[in-house]
Amino acid sequence: MHQPEFTFDDIRFADGPATFERARKLYQTGKVKSISETRTGYAATVQGTHPYSVRLSRKRIDEGNCDCYLGQHEKLCKHMLALGLAVLSASGKTDKTANEPPAPVDLAEAKKLVNAGMQKLQPYNGPSHVWFNYQRRLATGAGIIAHAVSALPPTRQNADYLWRLIERIDRKLLNGVDDSDGFVGDSARQIIQQLAGYAKQSPELEPVIRKHTTRKTNFNFEKDLQSLL
Repeated sequence: MHQPEFTFDDIRFADGPATFERARKLYQTGKVKSISETRTGYAATVQGTHPYSVRLSRKRIDEGNCDCYLGQHEKLCKHMLALGLAVLSASGKTDKTANEPPAPVDLAEAKKLVNAGMQKLQPYNGPSHVWFNYQRRLATGAGIIAHAVSALPPTRQNADYLWRLIERIDRKLLNGVDDSDGFVGDSARQIIQQLAGYAKQSPELEPVIRKHTTRKTNFNFEKDLQSLL
């Protein structure tokens, strides 16, 4: 089977955690059947409430269709995500479909994931008909970033890095990222909550973290942090 261009993280962060877990359960319980390759991607039958006919692009997890209710309304569904997981496994591209990898606790590893997520946060300059795909890409990038740093322990080095990350996100938003659905802002607020948690877990870090509240951002993230301290 030809390898897809989408990744496990593209599937994991394409929608909310609940949808992803439903999709993973479908995949893990063998509900994705009769996978075949098409000219542009993959097709299968996914057994849900009914057997659904699902097609998926080789390029993107959100390019495809399903004859379930959501799919008929051109929305990404758990059946498409389940097929994506099955394709990743069958193509040998990943072994993460069985057990979700934990968030890194090493800053160097976290930075690699953050940079991968940042690459998806690009300004929007396309036509209106691809706007939803653009928002999906933002959601994936924001999810990767927030997950990448979520398990970092409270140290001064990590606290300083998290604030620099907030500033990077702030610049992305200033320079044309169309965060109309709020995915990028939500990831920034998760990181801010993590910083506030550091201050409570390790009181010696509070003065260091509080100092960041004096650094002006374009979207007032420093005020969000100040309100939590």
